[in-house]
Amino acid sequence: MHLVVFFKRRYIIKCENFKPALMQDSILDCFAWRKIVTLREILADIHALEEDLLDFERKYGVRSETFYAAYMSGEEPEDETWVLDFGEWAGIYRTWLARQAEYRDEIQRVQRNGPSLAGLVNVPA
Repeated sequence: MHLVVFFKRRYIIKCENFKPALMQDSILDCFAWRKIVTLREILADIHALEEDLLDFERKYGVRSETFYAAYMSGEEPEDETWVLDFGEWAGIYRTWLARQAEYRDEIQRVQRNGPSLAGLVNVPA
């Protein structure tokens, strides 16, 4: 198992199938990993990912959701210099979607007896 520092920020994942030579394809395979993380860690990852998404949204003038739908439909960048950015942006968005799903799943697990903040609010000293 390799430890992969993912993109520009602090989020780190454990990945069993990471192949440096095939990084773009390997990123998708990395979602096979399962690691117990706290809600605080998931939330920190979501916030870091959102910062990266905002950087791309400001640079290209389009929301990530709109970009990703076009990217997944096979739309090519208008400029060759955007190719690497678009690949990274799509990877960050996929990771953000995955972390959002993990957050929802963990919230549902904690709140199995109904919606409540009990056990969720944790303010560090």
